[in-house]
Amino acid sequence: MNGGSYCPVQADSTALQRGVITAVPATVDGIATTRYRGMQIQSDAYDDRVAVVHGGWCYSFSFGSPNRGTLASHDADIRSMLASFRFNR
Repeated sequence: MNGGSYCPVQADSTALQRGVITAVPATVDGIATTRYRGMQIQSDAYDDRVAVVHGGWCYSFSFGSPNRGTLASHDADIRSMLASFRFNR
């Protein structure tokens, strides 16, 4: 999706304030962004989401799990994938 310079992740602000969702710094191919952890997307599905703009395009990454605990247990894997991702220049 072409997003110009704006690339939103729809995060529930109330859940962020309550600490149900956490916003942590992330970097994707040298571009600083925010990773939203533990977003409930269905009654039995949770996501970590990251969005970043590169070359005028909005790129979105989503890592899903049936519960927050399992998602959290893969935190190191998710961080590694984001850190190793490279855009095709």
